[in-house]
Amino acid sequence: ATKATAATGVVELQDIQGRKLVELGPLPGVGGQFAANVTRHEGVLRLAAVGELTFDDGQKKRFIVRSRPFSFVGE
Repeated sequence: ATKATAATGVVELQDIQGRKLVELGPLPGVGGQFAANVTRHEGVLRLAAVGELTFDDGQKKRFIVRSRPFSFVGE
């Protein structure tokens, strides 16, 4: 099996249809962590990691991974 050695791309806040609302920052390296403050938005939202993985055999593949849907409640 090939192993991912690099990731490039961004983390986005998206609406439920997958449209980018805000770019939150660059992806961390493979195995890294990402932290962000998200400004309150209306509706159902998801966080999405969008980018390209590079594998140890030189292959590159685009990807998108989305969180479970969520929404802000209260004040």
